[in-house]
Amino acid sequence: MIRPIEEVNWFHSLTLDDQTVTKGKKSADVLKQEADIIFRHGVQGKSVLDVGARDGFFSFEAERRGAARVLATDHFCWSGVG
Repeated sequence: MIRPIEEVNWFHSLTLDDQTVTKGKKSADVLKQEADIIFRHGVQGKSVLDVGARDGFFSFEAERRGAARVLATDHFCWSGVG
């Protein structure tokens, strides 16, 4: 069953392609600060493994910053309990 975006319990605030912003527990400002620290050495052309990806903010951010490949995994979210 597909739920409307506003009914989803998001962890990360994500800006989607149509510029819709999901209302996550972590704000876009906090995520930007964390991403700048996490990716301070760059990921351009590299492979990234995002373990515990949750909604995937850092996976999408790695792609946006030029990672060649990104694999996101999170049992909690994708097993149906998250």
